[in-house]
Amino acid sequence: MTLRNHLAQDWKQLLADCFPKIMVNILPHFALAGQDTHVAQQRDKAHRVYDILKDSNFLGKQELDPAPNPPFFSSYVIKATLDYLSKCHSANHKSLVTILSKTPMSIQRILIAICQKAAETTNAYERHRILMMYHLFVSLLLREVKDGLGGAWAFVLRDIIYTLIHHINSRSCPQDEVSSRSLSLCCELLSLVCQTAVEYCDDALESHLQVIVATLTAQVTEQSAISQQVREN
Repeated sequence: MTLRNHLAQDWKQLLADCFPKIMVNILPHFALAGQDTHVAQQRDKAHRVYDILKDSNFLGKQELDPAPNPPFFSSYVIKATLDYLSKCHSANHKSLVTILSKTPMSIQRILIAICQKAAETTNAYERHRILMMYHLFVSLLLREVKDGLGGAWAFVLRDIIYTLIHHINSRSCPQDEVSSRSLSLCCELLSLVCQTAVEYCDDALESHLQVIVATLTAQVTEQSAISQQVREN
């Protein structure tokens, strides 16, 4: 029986889960100074481990994105913090989006601030992280479109749709691995927006269908890496 059978789970996922602990143990060896034989061996071993982790047969580069400048937090921590803030500022334990909807301009300002941040960076990894921030906030908004978002639901949907179309159409050529992930993230979110619009306010989607279809059709013919995702959406 192989080690994989004993693990009873996908070994790549297990390796990804252990990645932070692995890095904690090998990073100090990168900084070791001196030409002592033992030091050189430890440093060489650390480099070999890292090169193995980067190999596409193991974690690949997707799991090894450089960490942003501190402070930075996982989406789980951010969501938990938002939930806590919502409870602190609402006696009825309303969601943060519901609270923001009392002054719809707040939602618009947040969307604009995230988009400006993405436009200002030239680093592909940083842009992808910002798009993930955008994805998180938009997902929170879409959950409450049915309640009207303080009367701003039509503007919010239109703004999100054309922001995503802009990111999809302004992709770099040729596509590197990070940019491909960003493109996939935008297509996924655009699909979620369309599904939400069809469910709660299909008349608001009609005027945007032509540009959405044209944008996604181009991805099927130009981007073989995500063509299957576009077809499924």
